[in-house]
Amino acid sequence: MRFISFKSGSTTGLAVAVRDSVFHGLLTSDAGYPGDLVDLLRKGGGAIRDAAETLSRGAEIDLRAVELHDFS
Repeated sequence: MRFISFKSGSTTGLAVAVRDSVFHGLLTSDAGYPGDLVDLLRKGGGAIRDAAETLSRGAEIDLRAVELHDFS
């Protein structure tokens, strides 16, 4: 599973890769938003799998139109 955390306008979001370079996800303002990536990692495998499933049903994210978060 590959996740990205991003910002679209003034709202943050989280997405998962559904195919090579194709991501689907949700914004924090969307119903069903599973939480931020750091929190999901703290919760562990079950939370990560559930989030991936939920995010994969979200809208396709245009990577050229969002700002990707860098956790380094």
